[in-house]
Amino acid sequence: QISEARRAEIRAETELRAQQAASEAQARDRKANEFRDRELAKCRGIYEHGAALGAGDPVWRYMMARTGMAGDMVAGLGHAHIVDRLTYWHGKDERDNPRDIWCGPAMVLPFIDAAGEVIGVHQTWIDMDNGPKFRPLLLCPDKRESLPTKKMRGSKNGGLLPVAGEMSATRWVVGEGIENVAAWYGVEVKDDAARACSTFYAAAGDIGNLAGSAARSGRFGHPSETKIDAKGVERPVMMPSPEPEPERLGEGFPLGPHVRELLFLGDGDSEPVWTAAHMARAEARAALIAPGIEVSTVWPPRGRDWAEIITAAQVAA
Repeated sequence: QISEARRAEIRAETELRAQQAASEAQARDRKANEFRDRELAKCRGIYEHGAALGAGDPVWRYMMARTGMAGDMVAGLGHAHIVDRLTYWHGKDERDNPRDIWCGPAMVLPFIDAAGEVIGVHQTWIDMDNGPKFRPLLLCPDKRESLPTKKMRGSKNGGLLPVAGEMSATRWVVGEGIENVAAWYGVEVKDDAARACSTFYAAAGDIGNLAGSAARSGRFGHPSETKIDAKGVERPVMMPSPEPEPERLGEGFPLGPHVRELLFLGDGDSEPVWTAAHMARAEARAALIAPGIEVSTVWPPRGRDWAEIITAAQVAA
């Protein structure tokens, strides 16, 4: 038996805990929003601090070396900025302060959403004395392991990196990396300048953002790769579904329903089955977002990427 007084106390305690939980949730949301706002401000500051590419600057020379483009074609990469001295931060020093391990020229492109608003940035550090990639050798001071020379800040999911052209175009060319897309742009400018000028070229940043979210069903076993499970049984390595999750089409680069032709640039230097599943999902997702769209994927030879192939062809020519 519980007295009415005790029932009232329990109700009051329950209401108090609910109020405290709601207050804590609001505080967490407020803190997260403040962090996102600060990070977004930093991203926009980095991009706006940069300048348009100029003939002979490090980014100009980097893009010519990595994509095979002539100098006048590099001028078409109007969304790319150069930051003459951009610090590479990694970890903390012995005083618990952020540690800078490199400062030098960098190429910066914005991640933009469907409305064209900046939601993040992509940074590529450059060292023209360190071929063939022409990016610096960055080592972690503690572990002496190499660090990536490209970094993304802010939001990537639901955004894309504009390389050339405008999002209003009805023909899009989209790949993972900036250099591959820029190299393809250079070829199309040379082959058919009018068509290239009416095309939007963009990079998704990585294959996950290119393909979007996978359906919960449809996973399949790799035809040759296996692993040993916890019970000691050899099983196929599971691959992600080649079908998109219809309820999560917004997770991935923003594709406008006005687009009538979409060309994906496949990557030949990643695991082929895993990559093919992602590219099939990217095509299926595009068909759901823009019904009637003409979508296809072009693949480089296995073990290579389009920037490498196109650059080699231009040198040979």
